[in-house]
Amino acid sequence: MRALHIEWLDQYERERGDAAALQLKADLFMHEFDKVVVHERKKKEEVLSVPDEDGWVTVGRRGGKKTTDAKGTTVGVATAKLPNTKKERSKADFYRFQLREERRNRTCSACHLLPLVVDRQI
Repeated sequence: MRALHIEWLDQYERERGDAAALQLKADLFMHEFDKVVVHERKKKEEVLSVPDEDGWVTVGRRGGKKTTDAKGTTVGVATAKLPNTKKERSKADFYRFQLREERRNRTCSACHLLPLVVDRQI
């Protein structure tokens, strides 16, 4: 039984191959892959800045990027920054629990005044 185990390990080591050779093969593959990716990216960028036969320029998903034609004039539209419409909170009410406590205090103070108001109406 022990001999089969050792034989199996030897066979596994032979089939697996050299780690350095495997690393070299992986590095070569990744180098070629990186070349292809860079080539495709350059190809896409060239299409974005060149007008077609009708004079239209392809606009990508990049928001603020300006495209220029062969003469160097800007063809794309620059997007203006919109003002921030989000309500600004004060520094004192930054945390959620502070907002909850403030709301609770307002309702409690209104509850304390309620009997006074009812007594005046009667």
